[in-house]
Amino acid sequence: MEPSHRRPALVVAVAALVAPLTLTALAVGSSEASAHGRGHGHHPDHGAPTSKAVFFASDGMRQDLVEKYAGAGLMPTMKSFLRSGVKAEGNGLLTQAPPNTGAGWYTLATGAWPGVHGSTNNTFHKNSDPMANRTAAFDPNTLQAESIAQSAERGGLKVAQVEWAGGRNASIQGPTIDFQTFHSGRGVATNFIGHAGEPIFDDAAFISSFGLQFDHPAGYAGQAPFAGAAPAPATGWSNVPTSYSPAKEMRLRVLDGGVDKYGLNAYLYDSRNDGRTRYDHVLFSTTKDGADAVGDLRQGEWADVKVTINGGALAGKTAGMLVRVETLAPDLSRVRLFHTSVTRAIATWPTWHPEPGYAAGEFDEFLAREFPTSTAADFAILEAGVTSEETYVEQGLYWSTGHWPMLKYVARTYHPDLLMVGMPTTDEFQHQFLGLVSKRLPGGAPNPAYDDVDLNGVPDGRVRQREAFIREAYAESDATLKLARSLTGRDPTTFVSSDHGFAPQFLAIDASKPLVDLGLLSRPQTSNCRPATGETIGKAKACWAGGALQVYLNLAGRNPAGGGFQQVAAADEASTVAAIKAAYLGLTDPNDWTHDGQPEHWKMIDRVFTKAQARYIPNGPGSTSDMAHPTRTGDLVVFSFPPYQFDAETPGTLVAPSHFFGQHGYVPDVQDLGANVNMRATFLAGGAGIAHRTVEAKSIDLAPTLAFLLGIPEPQHSQGKVLLDVVDGGHRYTPVSIVGLNDFHGQLDPTTFLYDGINSLVGGAAFLGTMFDEELDALPGDGLILAGGDNVGASPPNSALLEDKPAIDVENAWGLDATSYGNHEFDYGVARLLEHQERADFPFLATNIVDSATGKAPPWVTPSKVFWVNGVKVGVIGAELKDTPELVSAGATAGLTFLDEAPRIAAESERLRRKGVKVQVVVIHQGTATGANPTGNAAGTEWAGPIIGIADALQDTTIDAMVVGHTHRVSNLMRGDILITEGFNAGATYSVLQLMVKGGDVAWAGGATRVAKDIGVAARPDVQAIIDKANADTAPLRNQVIGSQVADIRRAPNRDAESAMGNLVTDAMRLKYPGVDGAFTNSGGLRADLVFSPPSAGEAPGQITWGEMFAVLPFGNRTTIITLTGAQLRAAYLNGFSAVCNPAINTGRFPQLSGLKVTYHCAGTTPVIDGMWKTPNGAGGPQVPIGDADPVRFVTNDFMYTGGDGYTMFAQGTDVQQPGDDLRQVATDYVTANSPVNPVVEGRIVRGANTP
Repeated sequence: MEPSHRRPALVVAVAALVAPLTLTALAVGSSEASAHGRGHGHHPDHGAPTSKAVFFASDGMRQDLVEKYAGAGLMPTMKSFLRSGVKAEGNGLLTQAPPNTGAGWYTLATGAWPGVHGSTNNTFHKNSDPMANRTAAFDPNTLQAESIAQSAERGGLKVAQVEWAGGRNASIQGPTIDFQTFHSGRGVATNFIGHAGEPIFDDAAFISSFGLQFDHPAGYAGQAPFAGAAPAPATGWSNVPTSYSPAKEMRLRVLDGGVDKYGLNAYLYDSRNDGRTRYDHVLFSTTKDGADAVGDLRQGEWADVKVTINGGALAGKTAGMLVRVETLAPDLSRVRLFHTSVTRAIATWPTWHPEPGYAAGEFDEFLAREFPTSTAADFAILEAGVTSEETYVEQGLYWSTGHWPMLKYVARTYHPDLLMVGMPTTDEFQHQFLGLVSKRLPGGAPNPAYDDVDLNGVPDGRVRQREAFIREAYAESDATLKLARSLTGRDPTTFVSSDHGFAPQFLAIDASKPLVDLGLLSRPQTSNCRPATGETIGKAKACWAGGALQVYLNLAGRNPAGGGFQQVAAADEASTVAAIKAAYLGLTDPNDWTHDGQPEHWKMIDRVFTKAQARYIPNGPGSTSDMAHPTRTGDLVVFSFPPYQFDAETPGTLVAPSHFFGQHGYVPDVQDLGANVNMRATFLAGGAGIAHRTVEAKSIDLAPTLAFLLGIPEPQHSQGKVLLDVVDGGHRYTPVSIVGLNDFHGQLDPTTFLYDGINSLVGGAAFLGTMFDEELDALPGDGLILAGGDNVGASPPNSALLEDKPAIDVENAWGLDATSYGNHEFDYGVARLLEHQERADFPFLATNIVDSATGKAPPWVTPSKVFWVNGVKVGVIGAELKDTPELVSAGATAGLTFLDEAPRIAAESERLRRKGVKVQVVVIHQGTATGANPTGNAAGTEWAGPIIGIADALQDTTIDAMVVGHTHRVSNLMRGDILITEGFNAGATYSVLQLMVKGGDVAWAGGATRVAKDIGVAARPDVQAIIDKANADTAPLRNQVIGSQVADIRRAPNRDAESAMGNLVTDAMRLKYPGVDGAFTNSGGLRADLVFSPPSAGEAPGQITWGEMFAVLPFGNRTTIITLTGAQLRAAYLNGFSAVCNPAINTGRFPQLSGLKVTYHCAGTTPVIDGMWKTPNGAGGPQVPIGDADPVRFVTNDFMYTGGDGYTMFAQGTDVQQPGDDLRQVATDYVTANSPVNPVVEGRIVRGANTP
């Protein structure tokens, strides 16, 4: 720790313009950090000579301007990358839609588009929230994807995030410094009012709308008079400098909630003994004692003032503010004192070793006390005219004064392997000045705002100064990059990027006015993404940022009702969307901005997309970005066109001046360099391991490419590809791409997935066909489609009633290359399985199925298959889970033995290796039981389950990746050198693998998870034709309505708890047989949820069809009634709960009960039964304890009675009756008789705290 770099001086004099040379000179000192130990994954030498990397992003930085300023000598570090590294072709990186901050930073960090990572704009709405609510991009828990910071830590690297926007929402163990908290307003104390045309112009309306403090003796902008804003004779001061003119005093209040919590007394004095009245200094003190001075300033100088927070969650903690003498006329006729907001850096570092005097968890307090104040430019003070442009700029440049020392401390203390650094100033300065220095509008028309901040035709004469401001921001960006690199090691691998581009603008559209005109709102919105106070209609609302607007309908049946708002009927959705679209596209500007007496005919609205169309928003030639999030994207996405945008609107006025002059958020393919318009972001790369060339790059490509260079796991939700052209020697790698699917279970039609609590359509064979094609088309060369078993069985009726032939047909149409067996392939015995194999165009693979008599594989079992992919031999090895016999009906696997998976896979791997096949992928029907990667603010949890032990046993083989299944969990992890991927069942998710092959073997394996969201995706026609025929053949039975429900009826997500669905089915079983004490079934037998909406076959929301009940209970199980002793029931419970306590055991055996209650806990990996009861009137009624000798009679299913799922003790039952009723029909009859059904979890199965 270096105190000289931590404790700020009280007085900081800042020149109006800091020369780039000065900024560069501040970036001094380097620290060689020790190389980290490599994490999991394959790590042969693949051309990256360093394990250190810097990922630097400068908000809004345009690559074409980088090249311009680098050519002028202002950006030497980036110039070196342009000269000898990589840059994006076409003047920049192809960005996300919208090209705004709240979407862009997350896209860079995750490699995922907004439609996946969940932040669809700076401000947006969630359809599950009340209409009055809104969500900001950087609110906690917004991010729905893993960032590269998190995947790097997963890979064993040390990561630091310093001012990486949104970094605080991708929680890591290393240090994160990201933005500030605010603890006061900002404002001035002044004795004069500025006017239009002056550098300080005091716009009353903007002062009021921004909530700025404006203390004036006579009051102004709706604020009360404040006498302390006028210089008055100084009284009661001590220990202050001599004043050679009568000393004066003022009060600079610093208000928080209207209370002066942090105000300063100001002592105005004349320091020169020259017989003239020339006040030239202001001393600021918390008291009237000069010993307590916090600054002694001349005009234009600043002080950094530390304060103790008064009130709120951080009361007693440290924060800071800047104060400045804005104006000080020698005769005090014009005095203005300015203060920024009181701020404090948002910082976390869970593993920080505290410095002396600090405790664990006080990293943020350490920064607040010991370092300069964290601040950045404040647009409000400039747009309201309470300070000069120079003051705005100097406050913005103070960002480096505060954050460079923090960056040094973090880098020198932690020695990160990956240093992620961001900076805001390029965005801030272009927002304010770009349109003032741009001569032309798109299309070539003169720009009325060029050198004319008032748009009155009178030049300001400040083009040179404003161009210098923008240059300065770019120079600060380059200097920050230089510092970050110097702190990370010798020539670290470095990516330079930005979240979006920029365009000049000067006009603001009231986004809500067309909705008012259409009668969807009763009054204009006065707040972004919120209906105005007093709104009486509220059928829609506008949420915007920059040039991007999202219009959200208040749609009946989807959005929560209430709030005093009306809703759009579901039947009127399409017509309402069409009317809104036409209204925005028809907007025209009635104003004359060029002073020629005619309204302008400039294009206001560029393009409008429906939510579905937002899946493919163009961001460059032949390229698109996915903005279509099922619950967070507007029903319409509207893009304006420069010089129009939506921020800083005047409510009720269609078009008004915006009072700032640069913007982003337009359609990301917009580019007109002649008009200074470029929505493309920046991508440069340099340092160790980087090639020298120009590349086509998308924002989503950076994270996976950097992961490859560092040899770390790919971020789990990344949608980009590894850019081998970026890599020095990248031509020596051959990519092998794989799409992996598991547990399809004949799900021909879409299923549902919960987004923000709303059921959204995902999967479906025809949509998956399109998605698989798109995935492989986006990746280089050819690829494979592989499956991890359970392609059939437990299927919905449109496949199951046709013996799952349609399921095989759609997989043939996809071009499935190979699959493992799953236990459900054996549901109807080997004969049905052989029919499926004969129908399939792809092999079923397994190394561990043998004939019980001979010990050899049956002739119909193939252990592996070798494919040629892009000139590489790829061996695909199959394995079936060894527990298959206990998971299927008795007799279904007669004559077969299922051997331990790992030894058989290892043997087959060695056989292939000896034949020269070194790239090897396993497809296996065995998965994880617990575990998760970190996502957003959700911490990761440790992986466990049967596949982990299998992978551990294969570490000495040449196995590279595993496409696994059975446990229906999203799994994406590196286990040693082996990549493991798994997804949810029924085609709800799938995996995309990128294997990088060098020298015939895999050098790196990356895996990503896709939720197969259908929104905007076209069904593949040939696959849809198969589904249409299956649906037509089964429709008469499948679409019958058999009852109704009140709400969603769901299974437990991991099949490890009591569920509403389990209670529904077991209640139906118990009611069918009144003489039994209870009902007992297995969670694995419940195969689908019953969702209230969307309907599956055109029925009304809440209606239940026969086909939906079939999907819940597809096996055709029959009822069996037995009597067990309490001791035997205890053994059954221990079997059922074993999967909860021991992740290596299949969770399908977890019980679901009716008429019975049980409590248990886990003692390590062993379950312990704490209590058992009969509950004839339900869990809330009388409870009769069950002793070991007490008889318990209950109904179960024939699968369990014959030992399925490990329930061998059921065979010990007495007084066995086998009524043989179809369990599905039992449940169907119950639903019909008791509709609307509304089962709930009520405490039938209670898990206690674990014990060692």
